[in-house]
Amino acid sequence: WNKANPSQTVQAYDRIVKVDGTSGTTEELISLLGAGKDSFEVTFERPQTKELAIKKGDKRLGLKLHVDDDAIGLVVKDGLQEGVCSDSLPAGSVLPQDRIVEVNGKAMKPAELLKAVDAEEFSMKLLRYSK
Repeated sequence: WNKANPSQTVQAYDRIVKVDGTSGTTEELISLLGAGKDSFEVTFERPQTKELAIKKGDKRLGLKLHVDDDAIGLVVKDGLQEGVCSDSLPAGSVLPQDRIVEVNGKAMKPAELLKAVDAEEFSMKLLRYSK
């Protein structure tokens, strides 16, 4: 697809939001893709990405993170808690539903990412989808 359609490439972390004009849950979209048709019109969403440098020292990160090894990255849950993210980063830098997908330029499984964000200093790549 990407070679034949260079202006419409699908990239890592893009997600399907519609199939043949219909939006729905992940399960519903998978069902539409498996409907036995020869072709589909698929709409993707490309997330905003942000790199943040974190210098925690002995402070807490201040994020409640959801770990699911079947998902991509760590999902930020709820609002910011007391810690370096609420104290040192500009407002809006990290929001609920953002995903941490890389630490120090390396993509890892969620459990490994959780260990990596425990370091005193690191960089993290965040994804933010519209919904």
